[in-house]
Amino acid sequence: ERCMSVMQSGTQMVKLKSGTKGLVRLFYLDEHRTCIRWRPSRKSEKAKIVIDSIYKVTEGRQSEIFHRHAEGSFDPSCCFTIYHGNHLESLDLITSNPEEARTWITGLKYLMAGISDEDSLAKRQRTHDHWVKQTFEEADKNGDGLLNIEEIHQLMHKLNVNLPRRKVRQMFQEADTDENQGTLNFEEFSVFYKMMSLRRDLYLLLLSYSDKKDHLTVEELAQFLKVEQK
Repeated sequence: ERCMSVMQSGTQMVKLKSGTKGLVRLFYLDEHRTCIRWRPSRKSEKAKIVIDSIYKVTEGRQSEIFHRHAEGSFDPSCCFTIYHGNHLESLDLITSNPEEARTWITGLKYLMAGISDEDSLAKRQRTHDHWVKQTFEEADKNGDGLLNIEEIHQLMHKLNVNLPRRKVRQMFQEADTDENQGTLNFEEFSVFYKMMSLRRDLYLLLLSYSDKKDHLTVEELAQFLKVEQK
C-alpha cells in the first residue's frame, strides 16, 4: 500500500526518448489504479498507460532507447522500462534516486499481478504472441517463412541481445528439430525465443517432462517432483 500511495501522489521522472535529452514529467497512478498518467503533456488524454496493457517492467538500462543514450551517465538503479500496448512500445524512465525506482517497479508488478481475470491474461498472452510473430516476420528477410542462422544473428543484434555466437548457434541447433535442418520455422523460432528469454536449462527440463509443451499437467508435475526433488 505504501507503493500505491507514493505512486498516486506522483513522482517526477525523466521520460527518455530517442533523439532527445529527455523530458521531466510528473508520473502518477490514477485514483482507480487502472492507469499511469503523466503531465504536462500536449496530448493529455493520450498521456497514459493502462495497467492492463503492460506486458512487462524491466529494471536498469536494458531497452533499445537506453542503449541509444549510452553516453548518458544514468545510474542503472534509477532506470526502468515499461513495455506496453500491442506493439510492445517502451516507456523509459529515470528517477531521482534508486528508492523511487524500486517503489515504482514493485508497485507496477503488484498491479500487474492483480490482473487475474482470464480476459486480461489472455489479452496479455495474445500481445506477446503477436510480438513474437511480428519479430519473426521482420527477421525473415526473404519471406520464405524460415530463419537461417545469419538472420538470427542479425535479429540478436537488433534486439540488443548480447549472447556469444557459439551460444546462439547451440540454441539454434537445439530448436531446429524438423527435417529441414539449418533453418527455423515459426514454431521452432518460438522455442528458440523462449530459450533465449528464460533459463535454458530449466526450459529444457520443462520440455523433457511435458512432452515438449510449455506447461506441465498435474501428473507431469508430480512425476517431475518425484524424480528431480529426491
